[in-house]
Amino acid sequence: MRTKRAMLTMLAVIMAFIFTMPASASTPALQYPYGYTLVGGGDLTITGYSTRGAYPGDNDVRLYKGSSLYNQTSMFGIGHFSYTYHNLPEGTYYFFFPGQPWSISDVTFTFN
Repeated sequence: MRTKRAMLTMLAVIMAFIFTMPASASTPALQYPYGYTLVGGGDLTITGYSTRGAYPGDNDVRLYKGSSLYNQTSMFGIGHFSYTYHNLPEGTYYFFFPGQPWSISDVTFTFN
């Protein structure tokens, strides 16, 4: 009886662990609040408007190609911004702005 109870408890713990894990560690979109999926190649120009709160937080902008980090840089600045990545190979990209303390709006992406 004790063995059966121990096995059921172990099974319950394993099931709880499985159902509380993130869906996929290879999908960067689960980690960052402002994420975009882009398909294309060449020069990628990103424009928009950003504001930043006074408290500390993440400042990194991340560009993934598939599940691999392709480029990481600091946020483009406060106010209107325009930033270009040059000569990107054709493919699917995931682009992420930082979360707190940043607020991002009016974003456009253009492949040339």
